[in-house]
Amino acid sequence: MNLENLNECGKRIDEYVEMLQKTPYGVDMPKLLAMSRGDAESITTQLHRAADTLSVILKLLWGQTDLLNNLVEDQPIVAKPKHVIFHRNDDGTVVTTMDWSDGSVTTAKNFPEDEFDAITGINICLAEHAVGNKNRLRKLYKKFAPEAYEEQFNS
Repeated sequence: MNLENLNECGKRIDEYVEMLQKTPYGVDMPKLLAMSRGDAESITTQLHRAADTLSVILKLLWGQTDLLNNLVEDQPIVAKPKHVIFHRNDDGTVVTTMDWSDGSVTTAKNFPEDEFDAITGINICLAEHAVGNKNRLRKLYKKFAPEAYEEQFNS
């Protein structure tokens, strides 16, 4: 070890000693020094448990991040629409059928008294696919728009 390295090492040691001599923020040094060995061991145990808990939480968060990254990289989180077909029935209704990249199919049908709107048909297919099925979609309508639900489906 040369003299320059030795001087650099000495400077670092001086910095560490100075840092250790400073009172940490929020620490009551007289109370800390008056603490019994049992109290100190109890606090140390609590700190170790907290550190272990934080370590587990951090691992879970990293695991979730890795999982999401893999989903995004390897496969789409949400299937994409492949084809949309509009079919007019004899009774005047139009059925919107949407084929999805995951192989599923969703459909939406307007009421005979309503004027057909392609965008509404597509939006209903998108919403149905997002929540899983028509029944879940209707439950959402009933929960968040009860008056409109009653008017639309029970009149």
